[in-house]
Amino acid sequence: MRHTFTKSDIDGHYGWKTASATKWWQAREDLEDVDGVVGKETFGAADDFLSGPHANGQVDYTGHVRQIAFKRISGTYYVKVHGQWKKAAYNRLG
Repeated sequence: MRHTFTKSDIDGHYGWKTASATKWWQAREDLEDVDGVVGKETFGAADDFLSGPHANGQVDYTGHVRQIAFKRISGTYYVKVHGQWKKAAYNRLG
């Protein structure tokens, strides 16, 4: 079963829930590689859902179910969850 992410699941780590949600999204978008890895094909498909960057550096992802805001500051990515910016990074898959 694939995990379908809620905002409360965002913890800034690429763990099993993120990999599972990525696979769910890849399958929904009918991508060739449903592997949980965000590579060229996945980034390319996600690009269709992005707007920005806005004046404050924020980029918005507007998906089928929800909108997520993120930005990059000094090479570090942040995701806005419940009005607060959380660091979003990973150092390994899975």
